[in-house]
Amino acid sequence: MSEAYTSNIISLRETSPDNWQAKYQGNFGVYNIRIHTDGKRRGDFSCSCPSGYYPCKHIPVVEEAIARRIEQNAEVESVFGMSVEGLLEKLTRKELFDFTLGLLRNDPDLTNAAFIAFSDKIERENGNEPPRRKRRGIKPHCE
Repeated sequence: MSEAYTSNIISLRETSPDNWQAKYQGNFGVYNIRIHTDGKRRGDFSCSCPSGYYPCKHIPVVEEAIARRIEQNAEVESVFGMSVEGLLEKLTRKELFDFTLGLLRNDPDLTNAAFIAFSDKIERENGNEPPRRKRRGIKPHCE
């Protein structure tokens, strides 16, 4: 796939095991792309672009980026001899807190994701029942 296409990927996250979300800068704005895999092959997917093709050209571009990300993660785990889960188990609560705080202070998209992910917990701790609506965060920070 052309580097020109992959350079248009603004963000790529694995939101849960085998579920990926990407933001892609296309000709008509930013497209939201979701891809579910079975670990090796694409399953369900969606793209918010206006293309009439199925799948649109953005799906294989993001699939390639997912494959590269998985490969890079495997390489890192091989070098360090442990998984991310193994690393987290070795950290103290303070080390994890300080590291996370540093990331959240410097990444508006990650901060937004954290508030969205934990907003129901915050509502319950404040004695409120979380709303039964889809939560939308602040607009992602793009430079």
